[in-house]
Amino acid sequence: MSRDPKHYFRQSTRLKNYDYSKSGAYFVTITVDGEGEVFGKIVGSKVRVNKAGEIIKRIWVNLPKHFASVQIDEFIVMPDHFHGIVFIENTKEGLMNQARTKEKSWILMKDKKDTLGKIIRTFKAKATKLIRDDRFKNFKWHRNYHDHIVRNEKDLLIIRKYIRDNPLNWEFEKHNRNNL
Repeated sequence: MSRDPKHYFRQSTRLKNYDYSKSGAYFVTITVDGEGEVFGKIVGSKVRVNKAGEIIKRIWVNLPKHFASVQIDEFIVMPDHFHGIVFIENTKEGLMNQARTKEKSWILMKDKKDTLGKIIRTFKAKATKLIRDDRFKNFKWHRNYHDHIVRNEKDLLIIRKYIRDNPLNWEFEKHNRNNL
């Protein structure tokens, strides 16, 4: 067995020491674990989502109902992955009272900030449950997700265009994935 620490511990893809509850825009890509066009098919230059794809759309659109600090922006459900932009507007800069108490689990002492990780975990968990309940009993996501912190308006416009054009690039990307 390998003694390489990477063998034992999952490597984080998050930016080290970055506060993912920070107000801003985040571009995320979440992929299906394994192969298959689970969420639909590309027909021409459009995505034709199936029932699982509709579930993904519905859960994403409803995220702001579960997280007051969240607004969604451009997104697309692709046959085997999902791209979306989420805005986080956290007005809570920190905890009001950091004093120790005898009650270790005092609810008011817990950090209530919405983080990108908490938002994506909620999205993936709800989607997994509903998709498995529907008909895809073995459905699962890849265990992590890719994120990009949107730096400015120009970056946001480029990402929005990338998301909109994703179905057009499907065959090219699929061909390149298969040749890796």
